[in-house]
Amino acid sequence: MDFFNFNPLIISFVSLTIINSSLVGITYIFTFDFGLFISASIPRARSDCLNDLGALSWEFNFRDVALVYWRLAIKEYPKNIKAKENLKNCSNKYGEPASPNKLFDDIYHFQKIHTRKYFEIKDKIEFSSPEEVNKIVGIINETWNKYIAPEKDKLDTFSVDEINIWFESFDFNFSNQ
Repeated sequence: MDFFNFNPLIISFVSLTIINSSLVGITYIFTFDFGLFISASIPRARSDCLNDLGALSWEFNFRDVALVYWRLAIKEYPKNIKAKENLKNCSNKYGEPASPNKLFDDIYHFQKIHTRKYFEIKDKIEFSSPEEVNKIVGIINETWNKYIAPEKDKLDTFSVDEINIWFESFDFNFSNQ
């Protein structure tokens, strides 16, 4: 996939550092140093730069970050076709990064909703161990298999708002976990 939209004017260099904390507590730090195709007076150049930052983020599996950059690129210069294509091709109907197989978008969204609820209840921002991941995601997946999977046809007829209401309606007793 061709993500980049290079502008011929190099103004300066920039260093971007992305820190990602994995589920097992290992932190990865990536720093990108590259020519910044930008000028304070040229919105298209700034938009192209934001698009390129999105592409780099996507390539290094910082998918949520990539979507943010592509949205910013479009906001900066609404005619940025490449940023629009990237956002369309790499996000799902929930506005989240698309899964490698579209069949998983719904269950990943369900998991995201309920892991977020779990983190809020536990006042955390991430899982502490692989065992905790397996336990909590296992509970969420059991609910999916028991209640959502048998009625999966609803996912094709419901709007995103209706799906969100349905997904949010499931309560888990995470306080004991």
